[in-house]
Amino acid sequence: MKSKAMIPMLVGVGIGLLALKMGWDYIEKSRVSAAASQGGTTVVVARRDVSAGIKLQLSDLKTADWPRSAVLSEAYSNPEELVGRVSQKPLSEELPILEKMLAPPGTSEGLQALIPRAIRLWRSKWTSSPLWEGGSNLGIRWMWWQRSTSSGANPGPRRR
Repeated sequence: MKSKAMIPMLVGVGIGLLALKMGWDYIEKSRVSAAASQGGTTVVVARRDVSAGIKLQLSDLKTADWPRSAVLSEAYSNPEELVGRVSQKPLSEELPILEKMLAPPGTSEGLQALIPRAIRLWRSKWTSSPLWEGGSNLGIRWMWWQRSTSSGANPGPRRR
């Protein structure tokens, strides 16, 4: 390439790098000022990924600072409140724990925490199983799909 063509190319690359640096500095400045103006709040997060149906212990939880605008009102701020509660949904690491992610207080750990009480059709006592604590209740989930027909008769469960 000729030297006369090289000079405008180098000037253009230099101006592009300068614009990139100025843009990066502007974004960093606005990010820092936004975080400082919003303030943070302390929330309880999972220290590691927790599967559904596991009873939470203090070793599973930690506190972290989150921007106030990103935290829902249901988030907990004290890890002691969650000790002994059972996760109803998988909890991801470093995400705030909300009330709707947990089973009601007093729920036993295991598979029965995943089946909401309102849709249990039948309950039975089990003595022991790898998924169930001894003496806990088993709830069977029953769903019946109805299709409307011209005769109005119930055709039974829907098959796919």
